[in-house]
Amino acid sequence: MRKGLNALELIFTLFVLIVVVLVVVRMFITKMTLGGIEKPVQDITDTYNYEAAYSTCNNLCSKYESDCGNVQNAVRFCLQKINIDIDGNRVTGERGHYNVVEQIPMCEDGIYCFHIKTDCLCGSQRLDPSTCLSVLCDYYKNIHGLSSEVAMNAIRNGISWGTCPKDVINDWKIKDYTPIEIEPGEFMGPDYWWVRAGYDRAECP
Repeated sequence: MRKGLNALELIFTLFVLIVVVLVVVRMFITKMTLGGIEKPVQDITDTYNYEAAYSTCNNLCSKYESDCGNVQNAVRFCLQKINIDIDGNRVTGERGHYNVVEQIPMCEDGIYCFHIKTDCLCGSQRLDPSTCLSVLCDYYKNIHGLSSEVAMNAIRNGISWGTCPKDVINDWKIKDYTPIEIEPGEFMGPDYWWVRAGYDRAECP
């Protein structure tokens, strides 16, 4: 009878140990994937899958630069979202994930060609977030005949700042980073570039 009890005790002890190990592993994974980021990204070119993403953007830019009179080339470049890993888990373009990239807070699923290919230009027109908004407004209004409001909705469907938390003070967990104050009591969030370029407007200008 005693041997039977010892066997049961051993099985129970092993079961408890397995549960404890699983809980610890799950906590570690959660920390790593949902905000337990060690440090900001100092150089975006060091991120996982950067070279493949840059190659895609560079090809799109080359088509624009060789024929910038073709608005489709600019539209394709502007709408191209890229998939890189900025939080260090080697999974790209994840919803809800974030990090600070070269001092700028960013959502991993809100990064576009104009963020990494910053010298795409034809004449004096450089395809940055603001210019892309203007290009896309003209494209949807003049070519597709959309109203200014509907055109803006279409653009926001294609270009978003991402799905990670906006509040870098309370919701982000990043070491060695001091949030940038843009106004008294207001700090730069991952939507800053998007708002500054005008994508939060109710309609196209």
